Amino acid sequence: MSIKVLQVIRPSAGGMKQHLLTLLPRLDRGKFELEVACPPEQGLVAELTRLSIPVHIIPIADRLKPVADFVATARLVRLILKRRYQIVHTHGAKAGLVGRVAARLCQVPVIIATVHNSVYYEDRSRTQHKVLAFAHYMLGRGTDLLVVVSDALRFEAIYKEGIEPEKVKVIRNGIDLQRFRGNQPLDRKELGLPEGSPVIGTVARFASQKGVSYLLEAAAIIKQNIPDVMVLIVGDGPLRFELEQLAARLELAENCVFTGFREDVHRLIPLIDVFVIPSVSEGASICAMEALACGRPVVATDVGGLPEVIRHEQTGILVPPGDADAIAQAVQRLLLEPGECAALGARGSEMVLGQYDACTMVADISRAYEEVLAGKGVYYRPAGVAVD
Repeated sequence: MSIKVLQVIRPSAGGMKQHLLTLLPRLDRGKFELEVACPPEQGLVAELTRLSIPVHIIPIADRLKPVADFVATARLVRLILKRRYQIVHTHGAKAGLVGRVAARLCQVPVIIATVHNSVYYEDRSRTQHKVLAFAHYMLGRGTDLLVVVSDALRFEAIYKEGIEPEKVKVIRNGIDLQRFRGNQPLDRKELGLPEGSPVIGTVARFASQKGVSYLLEAAAIIKQNIPDVMVLIVGDGPLRFELEQLAARLELAENCVFTGFREDVHRLIPLIDVFVIPSVSEGASICAMEALACGRPVVATDVGGLPEVIRHEQTGILVPPGDADAIAQAVQRLLLEPGECAALGARGSEMVLGQYDACTMVADISRAYEEVLAGKGVYYRPAGVAVD
């Protein structure tokens, strides 16, 4: 008898989606019968279908929308009652809201939520932070295990939201290291990158917390000293038009390449001489791990779980969030010192190999499933094994 697990995820084109697509193919199908509830995102649905994982289309909105959230919760309740899952595992704040409410209403034996990012942005008011903390505390009371991807997020869960420490477990993100090590980079000409020009860049979802505007502002400063610098920005999202307009205002139109969403980031990252993560809020950046796996030095903001991945002056340089000048200074320093650039990248590649392998993450999550199930009196029995 395999354990039926429903994964619930909101619209996602970034690290959360990549996390799910790294996890699901590697979980033991003999132990776990896996299904996913998600919005009708073509890329995610197509990939899950290719993996032969059943997908249930649930219109989970990206932002708080009471009517849409009620509809999504009602449809999840109907699905859970029909399919009778032993585990409902949600990803992110929004899916964590509708998914956990539905699972509690249906009395699902085990409810697990993974927190991928902080929701306590500095641009939110103190009152908003208190409301969020209370909401997460209430949801946490009915959650059997809260998985967090960094120590920083564990601290938030315990000390901001009042979740019992024994309910909070750090399971760090993992990546397919073979995909990012020793691969063939894309031809620069395909992206319009001139030969010999230094390239800085990032991979991000274009949302406010990713701080891509600060990278553009830093690039404008760098251009004053390194006129042929190129900026490669991989990703998409609600702020794309605004960011393209900002690039034009900063006179970066000829220096900036927006690729849109790409499946082949493992072939794009090696083209970047210095990888930049300008986030104002971050749980544990998967793209930071991917950049390090490719041997790229990283300039990142000192927020959330980033200092757990980027070791200052060892695998990259940490700068204050929201500071384009600091980003520019750090990037210029590395571009002008190729020896230091290479040394940081080499140390980062070695560190990722030892700590952020996908197999380790999957084994930890599988073990967590079984431990929580056993604690609730639900035991896995392999097919064909008789029970006395």
